[in-house]
Amino acid sequence: MTRPTKRGVWQVVTVILLAAATAGVVAINDMTQSPRSVAPATAAKPSPQLVGEEGAAAPSWLMKTAVSALSAKRDTTPSSAYWGYASASEDPWGILKAADPDESFYWLVFKGDFHSFTASGNAASNGRWLVLAVDAADRSVAASALSAQTKVDPAIVSWLHPLALTVGEE
Repeated sequence: MTRPTKRGVWQVVTVILLAAATAGVVAINDMTQSPRSVAPATAAKPSPQLVGEEGAAAPSWLMKTAVSALSAKRDTTPSSAYWGYASASEDPWGILKAADPDESFYWLVFKGDFHSFTASGNAASNGRWLVLAVDAADRSVAASALSAQTKVDPAIVSWLHPLALTVGEE
């Protein structure tokens, strides 16, 4: 049996060090990933796209619904915005009284300077708070409310998250 050369020994050492470094990076990455970073796949009840421990990110289609609603109400830069996912029974604004209490909806809540108009273009109503309940199945606005004051401060509703108004592809 021949004795390995210095060059051969260094090549083996390099390969071992690279393998150890790769294993360490993979292990650290696995440890730092949040178990909530991947939304569970369920057919019956869609869940929001969760990203890390810092907070939640709304699905991109919901963001598009938000931007569309804000454009229709003539305020695309509200001073605050929130989104959430909850059942009709958890409706603190009372806009889904006729809905099945077990049915879940995506919620959008905005504070701004909103104006609604009739089909002929006449001003119908104005308000500082806009609340939308969006059907999770067909992604349509199931109910909405425009009011001067809110019955419930969205900052204290546990299932609402701050919303950054950006639209990306889903």
